[in-house]
Amino acid sequence: MLYQLASKRSTYDSVFYDITSGTNQLYIEAGCCVATPGYDMTTGLGAVYFDRLIEVIPPPGPRAGRR
Repeated sequence: MLYQLASKRSTYDSVFYDITSGTNQLYIEAGCCVATPGYDMTTGLGAVYFDRLIEVIPPPGPRAGRR
């Protein structure tokens, strides 16, 4: 669901804080995992504004097999 919400630019901009600098390297310079704008291996989609996320989550649909 998070990736579906992030695929819409307006939702991404309002719900996620894009972390654009830094790395997750502690001791060795492996050239891996540097934060960049958008999705990256260091921070994924970024940080979530949970108060805003709750407002855009679609309501649950009917459960399969439930009457």
